[in-house]
Amino acid sequence: MKLHVYGDSFSIPNSPTTGITNTWNEIVSTALDLENVNYAEVGVANEWIYGQVIDSAPKWEAGDHIIIQLTAPWRDWLLEDVPEVSNIAHCDITDDFDRVDKNIIKAMDYFLRYLYNPTKYIIQYNMVFNALNFIACNNLDKKILILPGFHPLHNIKGTLAEICYKEFDSQDTAKLFYDKYSPDIRINHFTEANHKILGNRVLDFFQTGQPPDLANGYCEKIITKETIDI
Repeated sequence: MKLHVYGDSFSIPNSPTTGITNTWNEIVSTALDLENVNYAEVGVANEWIYGQVIDSAPKWEAGDHIIIQLTAPWRDWLLEDVPEVSNIAHCDITDDFDRVDKNIIKAMDYFLRYLYNPTKYIIQYNMVFNALNFIACNNLDKKILILPGFHPLHNIKGTLAEICYKEFDSQDTAKLFYDKYSPDIRINHFTEANHKILGNRVLDFFQTGQPPDLANGYCEKIITKETIDI
């Protein structure tokens, strides 16, 4: 049996250079003796994540476990061949000149100025969530968990982003950290202690059905200006 993992950088696979023995989703797959099949990618939008689910769902088998981690509603998959360039509303898109033609970057800038509609993105987010719940209802022989990355879901307390940001002792510290380490050097944006807490809570969901609490009981204010090494 397998653990299928979908999402963005909160869920991407581990690597030998992270210093983390097991990420939160590896803790789950190891404890349940499941093969970890990870589809997550950095910077992608919910449309891309949903597309990965649709494309790979025929490979699911009875008894499989599935984690679908939604990302920020405002990410937009505008470029088919470069899905990781989706966070155009909250990142400096000029950083992507090496991957995206400068004329496309200019078009994105005009899109943000004149066509950006935040209300639409919240509606689309809820549409994706409802569609995933429909898929879950048609796969009752599997165990499926939908996790909120940045924007709340009604059935789960908190978001993964809350765990991430609360690891800093202040906004000033967070800014210093990201100025020095961009992209984030923390795999999945968590230190090891919170990987363990989150992994065990997701494991508990699969074993008991208790939705994981993403708001309370995590290690907080563990990254300070003194520990950033600047």
